[in-house]
Amino acid sequence: GFSGPAGGPCEPCAASTFCLGVNTKQTTTPSPILPAPQSVFEQRVEWTDLAGVASGTAPGAPLGAAMVGVPGSSVVWVFGGSNNGNGEQNSLHRYDAAANVWAVVTDSSGTSPLPRRHHAMDFWDGSLYVFGGLRDGGSLEAHGDLHAFEIEKGVWTDLSSSVGGVSPSPRWSHSMRVWEGQLYVFGGQ
Repeated sequence: GFSGPAGGPCEPCAASTFCLGVNTKQTTTPSPILPAPQSVFEQRVEWTDLAGVASGTAPGAPLGAAMVGVPGSSVVWVFGGSNNGNGEQNSLHRYDAAANVWAVVTDSSGTSPLPRRHHAMDFWDGSLYVFGGLRDGGSLEAHGDLHAFEIEKGVWTDLSSSVGGVSPSPRWSHSMRVWEGQLYVFGGQ
């Protein structure tokens, strides 16, 4: 098993999502030498715990879930993970930061990835891509499959057999990133 600080057991984190942002505070003070009051802007970078603040169905506190934001929008997606020792899941959650609302995606179609944790996910050209991960179905099994979720249509597609070349070996705890039209997979076990 895993151990926490000083060799003690790891405890699951509270079912919270945190947001790091810049908060700007404006104060107006009278000026002894200028005719108009002066505005002062103070900016602070600080964490905000969204627990109890955001509405909707949040994903809980899944261990090994993947999360990615969609550039140019206020939306963040969370896929998979393992909840409190109840096994892996393959649920997809959407968080809209502008509305401060969570939603679980229940009306998707196609072939979704099997439940997993410690996988990687990124956004590219209107779709979420999920690769690899780990599943404990009695014995640990690493995945080497690649799935795409087309956001606008709500459709999952298993791309594992349709992508040419030499695919990465099954792995978990790896990194994955789309950069300039290419999907990169790095490291893992």
